[in-house]
Amino acid sequence: MKRCQWRSYIPRLVHALNDDDPNRRVQCCEWYFERCNEDAHFPTKIVWSDEATFKLNVWCGLSSRGLIGAFFFDATVTGPVYLNLLQQSVIPSIREVFEQDEFYFQQDGASSQYHRDVRSFLDGILPYRWIGRRGFVEYPPRSPDLTPLDFFLWGYLKDKVYAQKHATVVQLRGTIEHEFILPKYWFLENDDGDNLCDRGRPLDEYDYERKK
Repeated sequence: MKRCQWRSYIPRLVHALNDDDPNRRVQCCEWYFERCNEDAHFPTKIVWSDEATFKLNVWCGLSSRGLIGAFFFDATVTGPVYLNLLQQSVIPSIREVFEQDEFYFQQDGASSQYHRDVRSFLDGILPYRWIGRRGFVEYPPRSPDLTPLDFFLWGYLKDKVYAQKHATVVQLRGTIEHEFILPKYWFLENDDGDNLCDRGRPLDEYDYERKK
């Protein structure tokens, strides 16, 4: 950055990469592409998930079928707290969206997600179908750029949420919930199952075309 005379707009500390991190990233990506070669619709079966902080800790899931959540943590995010969210909100909501269709659940390597009871729960309900730290598919650590939530969703939503001023946490939560319900651009599937990922067209255009 110094050589190019660039400056970071908002400096942020991140975890340093370990020596074996590049290889683990490659292994995860190779598994993903192998599955895509076997099943052209495999990307539509993954539910990506992540948490973000808006002064409130928020969980969200994203798949080709839309957003799942937002769900709020009302306490410090520990293993038992995260497990309770999975059991009471996350998994039931995913099953409501996918019904009887197969899906894969992704989470990263946060300490709460690595909790023994969390891994045991996912092994029980999603054998061979969850991606994460010590999951059937090992999610590479220190890789936030691999999920659409990190490289698109959170930035988009924070721009919307922080465009307004909030006097109270209750107002902030209300704005977050509103912006999650009404995203202007999104991923959809047409009736043939093709993935429509053109972010330059508004959601209502797709709805209009599908009703013709």
